[in-house]
Amino acid sequence: ENYKPTIDIDPSWEMVELESYISINNGQTLTEFDEDGDIAAIKVSDMNLDKNRTYITTSNNKVLSSRFKAQHIVTIDSILFPKRGAAIGTNKKRFTKIPCIIDNNCMGITVTDKQRLLPEYLFNFMLDFDLNKISKSAGIALINNPDIQSVTIPLPPIDTQKEIVQKIEEERKVIDGNRKLIEIYTQKIQDRINKVWDEK
Repeated sequence: ENYKPTIDIDPSWEMVELESYISINNGQTLTEFDEDGDIAAIKVSDMNLDKNRTYITTSNNKVLSSRFKAQHIVTIDSILFPKRGAAIGTNKKRFTKIPCIIDNNCMGITVTDKQRLLPEYLFNFMLDFDLNKISKSAGIALINNPDIQSVTIPLPPIDTQKEIVQKIEEERKVIDGNRKLIEIYTQKIQDRINKVWDEK
């Protein structure tokens, strides 16, 4: 299970709606991919890749960026999540470390005012935010632009945001290190069991 940080909110912090601080990318219809593609094509399933556990760093498929307009490209340091159907209930959120084109079952939000809102701070806040609260459930669950724009977040001073992000990153490194240790020892145990069976 992914690490979900908790931000201790100071009552003195300003509460703001996201609408004034983000741009929204609603994705493209991704049915054709390009073997010689130069940009990642991200579908909801790509969020499940082991290398994309927290950050988007790879994809199953690529497309040619020349097929798309500049505004269709999700830039680095954006936040991705499912916006349609049962996948919303998984509450997946990912932070882009590479530019990408996203499928129209995903939504990407990009901070437009980094002087006041750090993308990393927003990502860590969103990790603990329940997308089910803003999805429309009449028929197929769906998150529309106004739903995400009206989300209210605590906005501490930028230096405080940096401190919060640094603390969370340190915690995440420890947790990721422990996860890797568990994987290594699980494999060692499995190898030992296999060896015992082979000896019989």
